[in-house]
Amino acid sequence: MSLTNTMPSYDQLASVLTQQGVGMIPAEMHELISGLICGGN
Repeated sequence: MSLTNTMPSYDQLASVLTQQGVGMIPAEMHELISGLICGGN
């Protein structure tokens, strides 16, 4: 059995963030997560 994971497109992710009321675009979310991983809190 083969499992395939697919990443959402930029537009799909932007749509979900908007639907959930997150005030960020995908690029800003990436920046936030990267900063937390690299620099801590």
